[in-house]
Amino acid sequence: MSRWISAFIIFVAIFAQATNDYRSIMAAETLCSDSWYRFIEETVLTSDNQGHGPDVGSGEWKSVIEFKLGIRDNPNLPDRDSEAWCRHIDQIVRKRYAASSEKNGNLSGSVMATGPSYNCDKVEADSIEEMICKDNELSALDRKLSVIYSAAAKKATNEHSPVLKAEQRGWIKGRNDCCSRSGDIL
Repeated sequence: MSRWISAFIIFVAIFAQATNDYRSIMAAETLCSDSWYRFIEETVLTSDNQGHGPDVGSGEWKSVIEFKLGIRDNPNLPDRDSEAWCRHIDQIVRKRYAASSEKNGNLSGSVMATGPSYNCDKVEADSIEEMICKDNELSALDRKLSVIYSAAAKKATNEHSPVLKAEQRGWIKGRNDCCSRSGDIL
């Protein structure tokens, strides 16, 4: 049980930092900059956070962003390589983000994404993953944790990447062991 409490405290600390990061990002970003692209990626979520998905900022990524926002076939879209495109996307994302934050009363994660960071169609019945799929709040927390893990994975180089992956597998195993013994996830 103490392992679960320790893991939960660490998760809360990471969540608090992510919330502060979102607030600072929402305050000001330079359009079309690397940090702006990361903000859009974290908000719209085009990848599965396992290294699969388009390269952030690429033409393919911009196409997926348009698709996720439901504007891909709009004939009035600015050229993807222009600041006007970034401004247009920024306005849509921030408007939806603000509406989502007002509606939920908090920063509950990705604006357009629903469900956890993984495909719920592929989870085993009665698994921890299934519990997360069925709970909106846990799904939002999973997406946030996934964004944080992705950021850590990008920073992990050489020998650190395998260590980070091993730690993630250990964390998931510990979560599953703890929750299956106690009978609940939170």
